[in-house]
Amino acid sequence: MSIAAAKIDTIDAAWREAQAKEITELKAIIDVQRLAMIELNDLKSELKVKTALVRDLTNATDTWSHHFNELSELADENLKELEDLRLKNTQLKAWLLRLHKSKREMAISYSSDMRTLRAIEDRYSASYAEHIRNTPLPE
Repeated sequence: MSIAAAKIDTIDAAWREAQAKEITELKAIIDVQRLAMIELNDLKSELKVKTALVRDLTNATDTWSHHFNELSELADENLKELEDLRLKNTQLKAWLLRLHKSKREMAISYSSDMRTLRAIEDRYSASYAEHIRNTPLPE
C-alpha cells in the first residue's frame, strides 16, 4: 500500500469513527428527546387533570358564592322581619297595657256604678215597700 492509500485509510477510519461517535451522540440526544417528550406528555396529562380540577373548584366556588349570597339575602330579610316583629311586639305590649288599664278603669267604674245601682235599688225597694205598706188593699 502506498502512503496515500494508507493516509486515505487512516482518514477514512477516523471519519468512520467520528461518524460512529456522532451517531452515538445523536442516538443519546434522541433518547433524551424521547424521554423529554414522554415527560412532556405526562405533564400535559397532569395539566389537563389540574385544569379540570381548577374548573371544578371554580364552579364549586361560584356555587358556594351563589349560596352565600342567597343566605345573606335571607339573613337580611330575617333581620328585617325580626325588627318588624320587635316593633309589633312593642306595639302589642303598649296595646295590652292600655287594655289592662282600661279594664281596671272599667272595673273601678263598674264597681262604682254597681254601688250606685245598689243604693238606688235599696232606696227604691225601701220606698216601694213603704208604698205597699201604706197602700190599702182593695176589698
